[in-house]
Amino acid sequence: MIEQVLFEICKENQQSRYINAQMAGKYVYLETATGTRGMYSQADIRNFRLDAEPVAEIFSRLDALKITEWPKSVPTGYWPGEKMSGCDVPSWMVDVKKRRSCRTHYIRGKGHYPQDAGYQELLELMDELIPTHDLKQWFENA
Repeated sequence: MIEQVLFEICKENQQSRYINAQMAGKYVYLETATGTRGMYSQADIRNFRLDAEPVAEIFSRLDALKITEWPKSVPTGYWPGEKMSGCDVPSWMVDVKKRRSCRTHYIRGKGHYPQDAGYQELLELMDELIPTHDLKQWFENA
């Protein structure tokens, strides 16, 4: 079962967005922000404490995507490091940590976000995770 997921994306216009959700007992602590070039001011950050039960269902669906088996870089061979630093080109990242594991699975992408079904489902699940459900709308706006 997934315990923590971090998703960050930067669009062509250098707008960026991140979502960090972590299970902690009967709650999930969620942090989300919108910024520019991967930088976020305190005013941009929104924090939520959610009941774990509905989020556990989303995490279960994420688990079914087998994200930990996805390539670590898209395109193959691209590896910018553990964290996105600025975003002069469109880029994205997903970090997944499973319960009872000390390892985090990192996936980094350069260029436009993939249109493959698994990646699109990940985007939809991240949108469901945010109480405001505004990620897809943000993503589609240029």
